[in-house]
Amino acid sequence: MDAAHLQEALVQTAIEGQQLAGTFCPRVERPSAAQFLRDFVLPNRPCVITGLMDTWPATQRWTDDYMCSRLGDTHVSINVTPTGRGDAVTDEGIFAMPEERLMKFEEFLIKLHEKDSDDVCYLSHQNDNLRQQLGASLFNE
Repeated sequence: MDAAHLQEALVQTAIEGQQLAGTFCPRVERPSAAQFLRDFVLPNRPCVITGLMDTWPATQRWTDDYMCSRLGDTHVSINVTPTGRGDAVTDEGIFAMPEERLMKFEEFLIKLHEKDSDDVCYLSHQNDNLRQQLGASLFNE
């Protein structure tokens, strides 16, 4: 299959997936393991989980200053999109993947807080790469 046909097939698959599953993403307050498995994992539906980290000490400790003191010079892989939607079909029917940039964590925080930038930057990695890049010790706090 050539690149043009592959692109067309990916776009059509994504459109059909959106038509089947919809684009609504519910917010769920502290779901039980059974509820999460039944309502979201098994049907492969996205959700935003809230309330699970309310008492997690890192929510108070992990300020920008603290994170820069711990990780400022650490190089991290950043995903960048103009809309914040990566691995998605654009309004023009194009399957868009995020651009990946390698930068220091401190530079990422600066980009994250830029008000006039067209870029939406975020840390998002599969298969535990994020923990490998940032260091397991940070996640054990």
